[in-house]
Amino acid sequence: MPNEKGYLFVEVIAAFSVFMTIMVTLIPIIYQIKVEEHLLHQQRVIEMKLHDNLQTYLWTSDYSLPVSYQLYIENNSITFTFTEHQKLVKGCAIWSDVKNEQQKFCLYGLPCLYGLPA
Repeated sequence: MPNEKGYLFVEVIAAFSVFMTIMVTLIPIIYQIKVEEHLLHQQRVIEMKLHDNLQTYLWTSDYSLPVSYQLYIENNSITFTFTEHQKLVKGCAIWSDVKNEQQKFCLYGLPCLYGLPA
């Protein structure tokens, strides 16, 4: 064992290349997971706000439909629209997500003017 310096250098290079391969693979995957996590969080918050706002139009008759307005939630502009659709109130939220893709989510509700569902 008089000369092991070359073997140690090759071993370090091999270990470093394995480490870099793992890092180059994991970092984009973790980033993508964080982006998707943020998208789902944003969608949940907007869906809850749409649900809460829809309740106003379901339980009171003070409003005439259609109604449209914008709110800012987490520095994002969301357009809410409420219309009548076959004796139902249709509420939709439209926004641009982190990927700059247009998203739309709609909920329907039976207003109390027509009675409660059986």
